[in-house]
Amino acid sequence: MSASINEKKLDPELNEQGVAHQETLDDKDLLQASYEAETRENEMGVLEAVKDHPMACFWAFVFCFTIVGWLVSEMVTAANRSRSWSPLICS
Repeated sequence: MSASINEKKLDPELNEQGVAHQETLDDKDLLQASYEAETRENEMGVLEAVKDHPMACFWAFVFCFTIVGWLVSEMVTAANRSRSWSPLICS
């Protein structure tokens, strides 16, 4: 039978960090603080997240719009290639 998720987290052989991960699990105060920080971030709203992490939000915004812009450009280029006429030549 396979181990549960919690048991896999306790097994240092499943992690690349190994010892560091086990030390974190052994330090109950550090583990509790990490759970509280994770819960706080999960309950955070969009505006609060932007205020707390402005550069991360800026990077995500730029990265997403770069990908979307590239995809739209590729779709327009592919659509223009499939046409036998160009809208710039025919008026």
